[in-house]
Amino acid sequence: MLGSAGKWAETVVLGWLVLEMTGSPFQVGVVMACRWVGYGLGPIFGALADKYDRRNLLLIISSTSVLYSLALALLVTTGLVQFWHVTVIALVAGVAHGFDMPLRFAFTSDLVENRTLTNAVALNAVAIDVTAVLGPAIAGPLVNVIGVHGVSWVLAGSYALNVVALNIIRGAGTREKAAEGSISSRLKGGARYVLSNRPIFGLLGMAIAFNLFQFPLRYALIPVFADKVLHVGAAGYGFLLAASGSGALVGAATVAYLADFRHKAWLCLAASAAAGVAAWAFSMSPWFSLSLVLMGFVGMAEAISMTTMAALLMSLTPNEMRGRVMGVRSLAVLPNSLGSLMAGSMASHFGAPAAATVNAALQVSSILIIALMVPSLRKSG
Repeated sequence: MLGSAGKWAETVVLGWLVLEMTGSPFQVGVVMACRWVGYGLGPIFGALADKYDRRNLLLIISSTSVLYSLALALLVTTGLVQFWHVTVIALVAGVAHGFDMPLRFAFTSDLVENRTLTNAVALNAVAIDVTAVLGPAIAGPLVNVIGVHGVSWVLAGSYALNVVALNIIRGAGTREKAAEGSISSRLKGGARYVLSNRPIFGLLGMAIAFNLFQFPLRYALIPVFADKVLHVGAAGYGFLLAASGSGALVGAATVAYLADFRHKAWLCLAASAAAGVAAWAFSMSPWFSLSLVLMGFVGMAEAISMTTMAALLMSLTPNEMRGRVMGVRSLAVLPNSLGSLMAGSMASHFGAPAAATVNAALQVSSILIIALMVPSLRKSG
């Protein structure tokens, strides 16, 4: 939870810092895109997660997060920070987050039995969504109180506490070397498995659509909405993200309550389309209070979709392949970089509401196309 809290606070800090420095929605999109580039290495990270001690790998990644967040805090505090500094730090953060994702999902499967896997994935999502509420809700107002430099130090502290928490967990995550041998052979085996399994292939297609069209609203456009459209400043930006996190908490908790239910694929498809519709409604809202409610619906639909998607991926995959499959899932996050750049560019030329409307239409269209083209996906779960 501490690492997730830091990640959400980091979104507020980087987004608002760049907007303060440059005033450019496009440059906010550039930095947010950099935070997702590391996910392109997801398959390699997943292969490593299937080969080595997952807990030790998580410790290395968490320690890296401490180092880059300390660098950001020092640069902002001394007044030496420049746009290229933030861009480089965002790139390093992207690599760390890209490694963290397949590791944590695979590590979760080490801690629980298969029959409780759906619950574990959903409860993990609940924990993440709690921090998605607390992180922005605290970081946004704190920017007004102690400044970006102060929040940067808090961010470094949260990552340091995450390292301490991981050190407490013992006896899980150790991987024995399998007969597959090299990382390259593992990568090939993972690619063959994903390409031959149509439901998994369809789920990964949905993940790509989400990251290309849906998530740029949260990561690249929300700062612009807060500043240019709703005029609510850094605190309002934090509250918008917190509203999304609150809805996500409700969505993930609902999936956890349903446990190992039937028709997960249908729920995943419906929620994915609903997320696009809710994003379109948000783009049309002229009032901050209504925008908060709509962001709650966006977050809830996103969480239901992404949680059931992760549960389906994990349940359809044997344990020895889960790191690699979730690594490919991380690769599906990479389009967020392109999506953030596209959204930032559209917002610069046509305004944030127009950019969000176009993305919402593309999101819904993509999900409908995948549902029609991959009928085996509708029958899974």
